[in-house]
Amino acid sequence: MFAASRTLHLSALLAVCALSAGLSGCGEESDAPIENVRRGNTLVYEGRGRLQCDFTGGITPEQSAMKLIREGVDVLRSGCGGMTEVAFAAVCGGPSGELVLHEIRSANLDTAERAGFRDVSELKVPGGSQGYAWVDCDTGNTLP
Repeated sequence: MFAASRTLHLSALLAVCALSAGLSGCGEESDAPIENVRRGNTLVYEGRGRLQCDFTGGITPEQSAMKLIREGVDVLRSGCGGMTEVAFAAVCGGPSGELVLHEIRSANLDTAERAGFRDVSELKVPGGSQGYAWVDCDTGNTLP
């Protein structure tokens, strides 16, 4: 029984270490535009869950990445985004259009979609706009 408990604790510790190592560069790379997605990779997103006038709600990129990691998806980098070319009525409690973005291997796209994530190509606006922008997670300011 002691050995089983010890193995479980070791497994949990290894999972936390792997997540920390995998996401340690998230903030540093979150300003990279789609053109910098490596060949064989893709960007996926999910809504951040933050509502207008709610400055404390919503999930972090790390929390969102854990959903993918639990499904066996390698998360290569993460960051925050915002929908562009979309108008939201200014009303407290309404949707904010905030996103969490993750670069993953294209081979894992089906798994990510089953977990509730969408390919950013779905945000593309006819006429050329990519439909989203990388933003600073704390301020919401668009990154260069």
